[in-house]
Amino acid sequence: MAIVLNIKNAEQFILSNKKIEDALPNYKSMFNTWYFASRIHGLKEMRANTAIQFIKMLKDDDLKIIQNILGYAVIKDINLYNSCLNFGGNIDNIEFFLPTDFNTIDLCIYRKKDSIGVTLWN
Repeated sequence: MAIVLNIKNAEQFILSNKKIEDALPNYKSMFNTWYFASRIHGLKEMRANTAIQFIKMLKDDDLKIIQNILGYAVIKDINLYNSCLNFGGNIDNIEFFLPTDFNTIDLCIYRKKDSIGVTLWN
C-alpha cells in the first residue's frame, strides 16, 4: 500500500514527524515555518502554503528516506491545487475511468440514464 502525499496529509505524515525532520536536515527551515504557523491560528494560510512548498521541493532521494521511516511507499500528488476531480463513464465501464489510488474526503455519484459521473474532493 502506498501513501499519496498531498496537502491534506503532508502535515500528518511528514511535517509533524520528528524522525523525518531529523532525517531531512536540508528542510529544517520548512519544518520550523510549519511548526510556527501551526501554533498560531491566524497563520493557517502560511501553514498550508508551507505544506504545498514542501511537497513541491521533495526529491526522489528524500522520498526514499521518508519511505524507509514510514514503512510505506510514498507518492507525491501532482494535483496540489486541484481539489475537485470529475470522472465519467457509462454503467458498464465506469470502473475503468476511476483512479485506482487516491485520497479523498468526500465524493458525489450521479446518474443520468446510462451515464454515471463521479466527483471526488481531495
